[in-house]
Amino acid sequence: MLLRSVIKHVNDQNWVAITIDFVIVVVGVFIGIQVANWNDERKEFAVEELYLERLSNDLQSSISGFQATLDFASESGATVQTFIKQLHSPTISDEDLVQAAEDYFTDGVFLAGFDPTTTTFDDLRSTGNLRVLRNAELRDALVELHAEFDNVEDSFRNNLEWVTPFDSRAASEFDWLRFDSRTSQLFPEQAVEQTAIQIRAYSDQLTRHAAFHYWLKDRAIELIRNAIDISQDTLNRIEAERREAT
Repeated sequence: MLLRSVIKHVNDQNWVAITIDFVIVVVGVFIGIQVANWNDERKEFAVEELYLERLSNDLQSSISGFQATLDFASESGATVQTFIKQLHSPTISDEDLVQAAEDYFTDGVFLAGFDPTTTTFDDLRSTGNLRVLRNAELRDALVELHAEFDNVEDSFRNNLEWVTPFDSRAASEFDWLRFDSRTSQLFPEQAVEQTAIQIRAYSDQLTRHAAFHYWLKDRAIELIRNAIDISQDTLNRIEAERREAT
């Protein structure tokens, strides 16, 4: 329709009408481009919001897991302290001493783990889509956060490698797996008095063992608290970014 109108105006040499037709065409093309750009921008915003929501969920999951690990490490550390105190108590009964050893080797010797949820960030990084997040400061904060996660994981792995030989020697020399509720049934039954004598005979070695594990837990608590703080800070940034987008 518009093309026929333009041809007719050209044939009639109606320059005013031709100018109007030209303006209509230009305006129409401009509006079309703007609508296409607007649609593309809407799609980009939708993709960004999806990633921000996923990142938020991942961090909430990580913080929840970190807090559970922190609680475990704190309780386990308290068990270590109780064991050392009772191990050196001159008045503790044989039954209470054996129970303290069982508590220690069941709950006190295990190392806290570190397992952040990084699925969404790994997706963004591996696909090169980090720039979907328009806020450069937020991108930098996420990169720094996950670099810190890597450092913490390295620390936990190094601590595990450090403690494994020591635990192996203790298991071999003292048979501490006899006191672990998960493996105690595999050993022959032994009188409480005899077990208490064995514990007291190894009190120096057990003190060093307990101190070793207490140090590891204390270090784990320090690392996890820091991970919670920086995770919460980054989560706050994400939520602020989501509020600005709405």
